[in-house]
Amino acid sequence: MRKFNYAITILAVLILFMTACGEDGKDGDSATTYTVTFNADNGSATFTQAVIDGGWAIQPQNPTKTSLPTTAGLYLGAPPMHTFVEWRYNDTAFNFDSPITSNITLTAYYSLPLVETVVANNVADAVDYVRTNANQGEFTLLLSQNFTAEGLLALNVNNMRLTIIGIGSERTIQVGSTDNPLFALSGGNELSLTLGHNITLKGIDNSTVSLVLVNNGKLTMLDGSKITGHTTSAPLGAAVSVFGGTTSSFTMSGGEITGNHNENNTTVASGGVIVYTNATFTMSGGSITGNTRNNPPEAIDVIITSDGSIANSSKTGGTIGVSTPAEFKDGWPQ
Repeated sequence: MRKFNYAITILAVLILFMTACGEDGKDGDSATTYTVTFNADNGSATFTQAVIDGGWAIQPQNPTKTSLPTTAGLYLGAPPMHTFVEWRYNDTAFNFDSPITSNITLTAYYSLPLVETVVANNVADAVDYVRTNANQGEFTLLLSQNFTAEGLLALNVNNMRLTIIGIGSERTIQVGSTDNPLFALSGGNELSLTLGHNITLKGIDNSTVSLVLVNNGKLTMLDGSKITGHTTSAPLGAAVSVFGGTTSSFTMSGGEITGNHNENNTTVASGGVIVYTNATFTMSGGSITGNTRNNPPEAIDVIITSDGSIANSSKTGGTIGVSTPAEFKDGWPQ
């Protein structure tokens, strides 16, 4: 049907062109044409079609839209993807078999898999929801407000995969207890937490534990994320502690870990990151600087122990201030 309509449109253009020309071949009046504007609504580029009066617009290829939604909430997907539904005219689905008799604008309409059962800015409720519905796949939480956790945010079941992104501006998730980490990843297969753009994890003074514990799981930091403001007294504590064997890993492709401190005097106390017991640290971007230990402060940003974690870890980019082994800050292996 569309091919037939298109052929009729082309034929009509030819007839009008021939009619508009005189017998001597001179041009006559031009046929009336209208402009159909396709607005992809922040998706792929806006474009136009010229359509002769009474002709038909040709339906283009479906557009894509990769920008994040602006509504806070928990979405299915990582990150939430817009799905094209239809072209609309005056908020109604446009029929491409309708003749064009004026200039019009068609706007792309998309759908999003919003999980409406979760309070948009309550991180604890979101974590509980993902834990219960982990087998649905990956989830992305979009935050538009700061949040203080009253208890541990535990990712501890199989297939629990969560990405957190701030929208509007930087959003802070603050630990609320000196005796609990903010996030703990443990005891599950395909278990992961990804910190995305505009997300800051903020620690607390006088803590007895790390801010983020990874023990059988995967932590990832992307551009625009940050971990800061944590002071702990734990001997193997840090802003981020990764341990528990080869199923535990920390991947840093962007973001920043800074302004953290460990008050313990042991040689395995790190302000920033500690990786041990065969766990893995992979760094390709971001920075870990300005973290300290002891009193008075001594700079120490990353500690990787020699129990197998050194062999499992690598650094191909990014910046580290002070590390053990010292060579790791300049790249690994040497």
